Amino acid sequence: MAAAKEPTAKEATRRRRQSTKAKVGERRPDPSPSQQAPEGAISGDAFRVRRLGEDVELPSGLWCKAKRIGMEALVQGGKIPNTLLPIVMEALEGGDAGRKRAEEKLRSQMSAAHIADMMAMYDSITMFVVVAPTIRPVPEKCSCGAKTVNGEIILDEDISVPVKHDKHNWRPVPDEDREHGSGIAYIDWIDFADKVYLMNFAVGGTRDLETFRKEQSELLDTLSTGKDV
Repeated sequence: MAAAKEPTAKEATRRRRQSTKAKVGERRPDPSPSQQAPEGAISGDAFRVRRLGEDVELPSGLWCKAKRIGMEALVQGGKIPNTLLPIVMEALEGGDAGRKRAEEKLRSQMSAAHIADMMAMYDSITMFVVVAPTIRPVPEKCSCGAKTVNGEIILDEDISVPVKHDKHNWRPVPDEDREHGSGIAYIDWIDFADKVYLMNFAVGGTRDLETFRKEQSELLDTLSTGKDV
């Protein structure tokens, strides 16, 4: 029996064209489930809700609602001190290698001023990104009757009259004398590890608490060492 002839290139092209024509008008299969968004998932509201805040579990075990706003928003909002901006950017954008370089810089450059700037930065960012509860700065008062409310300096006699900070000897208001409510918390009530986690979350870092604890242990050790500077 003679062997079947291999089709010529011209014949093979003709067959492919006929096969394609036969499929014209046929219904294409639906995309696989992984390619289809759930019902109602494509919505501007979904982006808006995320921008307004997500439920976040903190290292302390407490919960809050916080926004993922990105590093650009923190820089534009003046939340990163100029003294720390290069180090913070390297730590957040350089991966593991960048984080290690930033930690080395912190160790070599650590001073009382750096510690104060870093603590103030974490406080400021926490109040900026947490949606609920409302995080307030530590209220302060002076023996002359002046006090601070939400960071604004006012007088007891007339809360609309501002006074200059350098005329007063400020002291934190004790907890029992502060305004309380289920929707209010003060920045000095929040653990330092929670503040660090919130900054990491806000710029798109990991939400996994175990991973976070491992990544941040060296930074916390660095800051503890620097407190004696």
